[in-house]
Amino acid sequence: MNMTKEQAIQRKKELNGIVDGLSKKLNEPEKNELGLTIEEIRLSDEYREIQRQFDKAFKELQQFNKWYVKAFRKRGK
Repeated sequence: MNMTKEQAIQRKKELNGIVDGLSKKLNEPEKNELGLTIEEIRLSDEYREIQRQFDKAFKELQQFNKWYVKAFRKRGK
């Protein structure tokens, strides 16, 4: 990746927004007495698609953060 620190900060905000939004969607469904999502909902195609999107976005955020620390720690920019 080749971007300025300002661009990187903006991208980080975008990725965090995506992850946060998907996380909220995953936490919306009804929970059981243990606080876990009901199995019927968890196994639905809609929920699984949101989970897949969340996993992908979270992994992208992790990779970005790894790059961000290396890129801007040394430069101090």
